[in-house]
Amino acid sequence: MVYGRSNEKSGRDLNSEGLSLICEVCGGPGNTCDGSLGFCSLGEDKCGITLIEGTGDLEVRSVVKTCIRSNLCDDPFTSVDLGKAGKTWTFLTCCMGDECRRITPTPPPLNTTPNGKTCPACYAVDSLECEEEIIPCTGDQFYCLEKSGSISLGERSMATTIKGCANNAYCNNMQDNSFDGINNVITANCTLASGTAKILPGLFGLLQVFAGLLLAKALN
Repeated sequence: MVYGRSNEKSGRDLNSEGLSLICEVCGGPGNTCDGSLGFCSLGEDKCGITLIEGTGDLEVRSVVKTCIRSNLCDDPFTSVDLGKAGKTWTFLTCCMGDECRRITPTPPPLNTTPNGKTCPACYAVDSLECEEEIIPCTGDQFYCLEKSGSISLGERSMATTIKGCANNAYCNNMQDNSFDGINNVITANCTLASGTAKILPGLFGLLQVFAGLLLAKALN
């Protein structure tokens, strides 16, 4: 592990927290980025490289390097299908220290084989309601997701509603709020696509860069 102390203050007194993990912090388009080293918060015991990809209205291909909690490494691939709006998926590679600068992650191919499950799907910006369609879920997407609230980007915010198919990793990670870009949450749950309710507590773990991208596209 890479540990160190800093005499600089960046919104908090690092010295008062003692030893901290150091990770490269950056984000941008493509599958790699170069950034400065930053001290992690307590509880963040791994460095992570997250690739974010999407299609349709969610079209994006970007990367984020930052500090994470190591439990996220257990479910590295998340997948969401919002129907006509498009699909989005993330792939997390966990690493430590200088190793993170040498890694260029390669995500596994997206499984688009229907699994026999269906969910209502829609996506709306500037509204807490959206017109649903029924879509087939694919791969390991065995859950129906539903979330409504607002996305913030700087001083701007906009109501947002998303519904669709999601995999177990996406639903499990909703309790990790480190990069959540959605606030004033009204609805946030995952239910088994079979119809048996399994509401999971907390917020969906949408990466802030993804949330910001959605809002930026909506404002343009």
